[in-house]
Amino acid sequence: MSYALELADPAREELVRLDSWLAEETLDEIERLAEQPPAHRTRTGTLVHDFVRIKGQARHYVFIVVFPDEVARVLRVESIGYYVRENEADP
Repeated sequence: MSYALELADPAREELVRLDSWLAEETLDEIERLAEQPPAHRTRTGTLVHDFVRIKGQARHYVFIVVFPDEVARVLRVESIGYYVRENEADP
C-alpha cells in the first residue's frame, strides 16, 4: 500500500535548486519510495535513499532523507542532498 507524500521546506528548497531533468528523476524516486518504503531505518526512524544518474561527463549523486510514518501512512521527505562528480577524461 502506498504512502501519501509530504515534502518539508528544506526538501522543497533543494528540489528547486536541481536541474529540471534531475528534479524530475528525484521526484520519480520519491514516488517509488512512497509505493514501498524501505524497512531499514536509523534510530530516529528516518532513512536515506540514494541514487546516481550519469549525464554527459558528470555523475550526479542524490541523497533523499525520509521519515515514513506507518500510522498515518505518510512519507515525509525531510531533505535532499546533491553532489556532482565530473568524470575524468580517458587517457
